[in-house]
Amino acid sequence: MGIAACGTAKQLSAAEQVSTAFDKLGAGKSLSVAFSLDATPAQLVALSTDGNLADKLKLTDARKLSGLGATVTVTSAGKPVKDVFKAAGANSTALPQGVAVSFEVHAGDKKPLVEVRELGSKAYLRVGLDEMAALSGDKSFTQSLSDMRSGMADAPAEFAPMKALLEDKWVAVDAATLQKFGQQAQKSTGAAGVPSSMPTLDSATQTQLGDAVVAVLKRDLTLTDKGTTDGVQEIDVQAPAKQLATDLEKAVLPIVKKLPGIGNVPTSTPTDLPNGTADAQLFLKDGSLSRVSLDLAQLDASSAKKNEHLPVSLSFDGAAPAITAPAGAVELTPEVLDAMMSSMGGANGSMPSS
Repeated sequence: MGIAACGTAKQLSAAEQVSTAFDKLGAGKSLSVAFSLDATPAQLVALSTDGNLADKLKLTDARKLSGLGATVTVTSAGKPVKDVFKAAGANSTALPQGVAVSFEVHAGDKKPLVEVRELGSKAYLRVGLDEMAALSGDKSFTQSLSDMRSGMADAPAEFAPMKALLEDKWVAVDAATLQKFGQQAQKSTGAAGVPSSMPTLDSATQTQLGDAVVAVLKRDLTLTDKGTTDGVQEIDVQAPAKQLATDLEKAVLPIVKKLPGIGNVPTSTPTDLPNGTADAQLFLKDGSLSRVSLDLAQLDASSAKKNEHLPVSLSFDGAAPAITAPAGAVELTPEVLDAMMSSMGGANGSMPSS
């Protein structure tokens, strides 16, 4: 399979357009990437009925999950988004100057479950506990949440940030305080903690990896231009699923294994991948990638045979709005953190009171 499959001239044109569309991602000063679970409630119920999930979903629960998604947004006041992290040091925990990042997860009704914003050295967090309780449908969760809120009613002033989180309000914390909290939590739990830095790639390794992946994609992918509707161009991408996974493994694994601090990596292709062809749809608008759509069920041999579906998508927006600090966020200062940790340690599990 490859370039010649659909006619050399048209295939090259589609490949060039896709390459250019990917290159444009991050070329501006903002980029938002949104994941969406596009499966309908009926499709989710069918998957669970077939035994792909631990418990069969009820239609009411499936309606809550359908449309579940997450969005990551990066904005930059200076350099293009794709360049803003290149100059950051390997051990840097703060965002580069002028860069802001936001992350949110929402349920099927689009109401946020978790929201995080980071601007410079300051981070903001809000947890939608009521939305989580509604999504879970667990009455004990709802009761526990109510009990915790009641228990916090008479807590000391230093517990204001915790009370704010329990009430679905914003909490603000700087990077140094957050790191200190992680260290103290690590000591109290004996957990290994989060590494101080992530493995980094030098330019030569980035190029080597990029070239290896591109070579495989050129060989295994077939691109077909399906035309343009209302200014949006659709390009169909097909590939032999198991062959593509095997070829990527052979090309990338030898390079990845040499990276310091990378840890254990998979050494074999998943056995449940089908031998047939998998396809995805790319949508381009004004020459930029706007959406990628894929049915994940086709990557599972059992689901593919039973004509089950699990469509998901990634959407891209190069004109994301500015990320701002939320108003009224309760500050979690180092002093407040110390007081909270001391009170919790001395309370032996009971809620401290003023």
